[in-house]
Amino acid sequence: MENTDFVSHDTGLYGGTIYAHFGHFILDSLSRIYPALSSSKRIEGRIFFHAQPLDGGSDILSQPHIRSIFELLSINLRDIIIIDRPMKIKSLEYYEPTFFDGLFASPSLGARQPPLEKATTGIGSPQKPCFISRSQLKTGTSHISNSNEIDALMSQAGFEVIFPEALDINEQVALFDRFDLICGFPTSFFHLKALSSATTPIFCLVPNGKGALHVNFLNIDLALGLGDKFCLLDAEPQPPPENFVRSFSIDIKQVNEFIERVT
Repeated sequence: MENTDFVSHDTGLYGGTIYAHFGHFILDSLSRIYPALSSSKRIEGRIFFHAQPLDGGSDILSQPHIRSIFELLSINLRDIIIIDRPMKIKSLEYYEPTFFDGLFASPSLGARQPPLEKATTGIGSPQKPCFISRSQLKTGTSHISNSNEIDALMSQAGFEVIFPEALDINEQVALFDRFDLICGFPTSFFHLKALSSATTPIFCLVPNGKGALHVNFLNIDLALGLGDKFCLLDAEPQPPPENFVRSFSIDIKQVNEFIERVT
């Protein structure tokens, strides 16, 4: 260590590790800085992160969803320093994480999550219910083999079918104010409810099969006391397509029964 060249800094906040995955970025990467954010306080000074290496050596801060969420949280990208070399920092502020991946959310999560008010202003009154579709996803954990058929059923029943991956972060967060009911199969999009001040109920439709329940969202729901509903639907395992871990075919009869109950 005697011959090591250190980059020196005065003060800052340690933010943990930035992950490229959408859901893990919202929950894990921001977990240590949520306590420093509120409607009346913003982080001042530098924020130090470790970062998940990306294929090809890409800059993780160039990822559009990461840039957009930092902007919504009023965090300037110029104030973020990736720890990629030896550093000396005179004073480093540090918070325990408010979310532990694969385990449980902290009881303090609800008091510390900053609502993204800028994304939800001027939206207007609630509209008809919406269904969050997975039919256009090219990669993920769980795949719904008959998702196109389910999209059609939801549309015929008066649900607006939404593909969140086609929207920017502002538009995604605003969905919680636009609709009086949101339903869909487990998706990282649901994580954004933790950053919204809206109280729109979510009906999470869970295929009744091994590994289908989205544990992260369940933990968020419990920690924040959101009172969202988890509805098990009969499902048959299917061979997963490329870039998915598992696949299910959902019982269409039960989808129709769900629609009848909520409309």
